[in-house]
Amino acid sequence: MYVAHGESPYDEVGIALNGYMPGPLRSWGCHKMQERFPGQLPPYGCGGADGRSWI
Repeated sequence: MYVAHGESPYDEVGIALNGYMPGPLRSWGCHKMQERFPGQLPPYGCGGADGRSWI
């Protein structure tokens, strides 16, 4: 629900749940959120090494 319908990529519960997902599923979720929220910084768990780019 967080990935597909969340109003914000920064929902604390969604971020926590996404962090428990296996790597491939978490990566898929991060890519979907990047598509849904273009131009925004990635939430915790979806950021690259610099914290500003998406994984």
